[in-house]
Amino acid sequence: MLLRKFRRHFGISSRKVAVQMHLAWYWRWAWIAAVIGMVSVAGWFAWSLTLGAPAARGGGETLAGLQEQVVALEQENTRLRADLAASESALKIDAGMRTDMTRQLKTLAEEAASARDESAVLKALLAQAGKAPGVSISRFRVQRDGDGYRYRLTLVHNATGDLEFQGQLRLVANVIQDGKPVALSLPIAGGGATASTALSFKLFQPVEGTFRLPGNALLRSLEVRVFENGAAQPKATQTALVS
Repeated sequence: MLLRKFRRHFGISSRKVAVQMHLAWYWRWAWIAAVIGMVSVAGWFAWSLTLGAPAARGGGETLAGLQEQVVALEQENTRLRADLAASESALKIDAGMRTDMTRQLKTLAEEAASARDESAVLKALLAQAGKAPGVSISRFRVQRDGDGYRYRLTLVHNATGDLEFQGQLRLVANVIQDGKPVALSLPIAGGGATASTALSFKLFQPVEGTFRLPGNALLRSLEVRVFENGAAQPKATQTALVS
């Protein structure tokens, strides 16, 4: 009987025993957390792939749009530069035409003034006909010329035959200097007067010249005096204001 019980428990016909592994609770939670993390990473990666493709396509479309804008701006810049060059060329042509017109107008004005002077001389000669021989001053003018002054006049000699007038022309500048009226004989030292004072002519003689004044002198009028050689008193005098 004892032998039978022993065989029942330890023999071939005895019941099978199942062996189970026992894990600690903290290892179990760590494993669960790892599985959850892996699932989360896989889900995020899949979501990125799903949304990333449209974003990449949108970025490509944005880059293409920027490139088109750059090309358009470059074309506009080229057009504006061409317009600017054309405008500059037109301005240069216009400036050249204005300069030529100004030069032509100045020439015409000088020719007109010369014609008026000649007409005045002829009138003066006619007016002197039948009078005693002498010299007169016609068309006397003075005006600013840069940092100085320019004067013009015509001398008319009323004489018969080939008799010439021999003499000198003297200029006196009536100025305000240091607040006082002063008469300055020209040319002044360093004043740059260019007209010759010697005179020798038969019927008429145009005279033109320039002069400068000291910096503290303001010209009020210019007086011209015509002397015949050997005479102490002028044969003709005339005063002109600055025009």
